Amino acid sequence: MAELCLERAERLKEEETEARINREYYEAKTALERGSDPADLAEAQSRLTALGDYKDSAELAAKCSERIRELTEETERLAAEERKAEQRELRRRERSRKAAVKTAIIGIPTVAAVIAAVVIVNRISLANKYDRAITLRDRGDFDGAAAAFTEIYDYSDSAEKIKESRYLKAMSLFDSGDFAKAEECFRQLGVYSDATRMANESRYQRALSAADTDIELAARLLESLGAYSDSARKALSIRYDKAAALCGEKRYGEAAELFGQLGSYSDAAERAISATYSCGEYYIELGQYEEAAAAFESLGKYSDSSDRAAEAKCLLAEQYYNNGSFLDAADIYISLFDYYPSEKRQDELEFKAARAYIGCGYYSSARLLLIGNSYEGAAELLEWIEEQE
Repeated sequence: MAELCLERAERLKEEETEARINREYYEAKTALERGSDPADLAEAQSRLTALGDYKDSAELAAKCSERIRELTEETERLAAEERKAEQRELRRRERSRKAAVKTAIIGIPTVAAVIAAVVIVNRISLANKYDRAITLRDRGDFDGAAAAFTEIYDYSDSAEKIKESRYLKAMSLFDSGDFAKAEECFRQLGVYSDATRMANESRYQRALSAADTDIELAARLLESLGAYSDSARKALSIRYDKAAALCGEKRYGEAAELFGQLGSYSDAAERAISATYSCGEYYIELGQYEEAAAAFESLGKYSDSSDRAAEAKCLLAEQYYNNGSFLDAADIYISLFDYYPSEKRQDELEFKAARAYIGCGYYSSARLLLIGNSYEGAAELLEWIEEQE
């Protein structure tokens, strides 16, 4: 009966794991099908990568990476078109200005003089505003500088200085360690200078900073960067170190699961098995014998896992007996008959099963187990049963 309960629990656990993995898979797949937000796609790619070889997760993760690349290229293309439009507008305004000057020159000399005076005054004003914007930029007031250059957009190289000011703001945020805001600012600049590379570097540095406090966030950020620098390997390294740290905290079950997700990285597969074994030993130390047996049994023939699983079941049977769950104790003892074929150990198990049957009033079953049993106390217990009957 206990074995059936264990099997049912294992089956439920497997079904829950399968449901969770399936839910992760379809949520990520839905994000890919929508495919319009790079952040959502990066999250989907991270989830699919973590699923390993589940269904077509690897193929879908690759599609996420490709879609992110397409969206990035589209953003850069639109930015390029915007720059071209700005340049055309500047040329149009310059032509209009020249035409106006030409018209003024043809007009009445007095009017020309007045206009010339206005132009001179206007140019002086624009030059002053330009100098003020430069001063703001040099003082580190990049938002103020960008706003000042925007006010005189058509003057000199103000349009370029706006982007320069915003780039300098992003660099200032990067240098101060505010990598999330730095990345946002760099991405807003599109293909200006090396803004795209710095946006990726900002995310990379943000991941490294988060590694000490939020391993999952750090790994997902790195995975979202695809082939940038050593992001993919760094993500695996961070997860590996986290799993190792969990072992140090005796959180062996979590460590085994995390090692298992790392596939062939380093010695993760071996560490996953070792962590599961340690998990079984720790459960025994805590007196959680049922969980210990399940952990050892999951390892199959690894090392002495089968022996340890049987030992855990013996301890569980004793625990059941001491707690008054006599029938559960008897069932476990009987289930171990085949595992311990030696006559001496068989007699011990039969004696303890008989003792448990007596506890729940099954004297006939107990007597059958005690007949011919040479274990210490078996003859006396059989005699006692016969007296009761």
